[in-house]
Amino acid sequence: MEEERKVSVITDQKTGKVKIADEVVAVIADLAISDVEGIFSLGGRKGKRSYGKGIGVRIDGSDVYCDVALVLKTGYKVKQVAIPVQQKIKASVENMLELNVKEVNVCIVGVQKSAEAE
Repeated sequence: MEEERKVSVITDQKTGKVKIADEVVAVIADLAISDVEGIFSLGGRKGKRSYGKGIGVRIDGSDVYCDVALVLKTGYKVKQVAIPVQQKIKASVENMLELNVKEVNVCIVGVQKSAEAE
């Protein structure tokens, strides 16, 4: 059976409703942090990239709450990676979707030696 997508109603006007799937917010967040130095992977997964995985999203009205699970590369400080991740997700989601990002919680789930270091 196909999994039901979580969709949030953003506006309800006379001409109709605008709905945004939580997965769309997760993909925007993923793309926003793709160039942040020090990230080995999202959510502990390796190999083929699956956009939005490792990022949890909750939309409450026009407020967005994100949880991001990261595996860091060795040699990077947590703040050196986490703060740019929070800033980039907040800016991208607010600019693209005109929603208010209330929280971006970053959880470091591991540290991995990068292939470049070998």
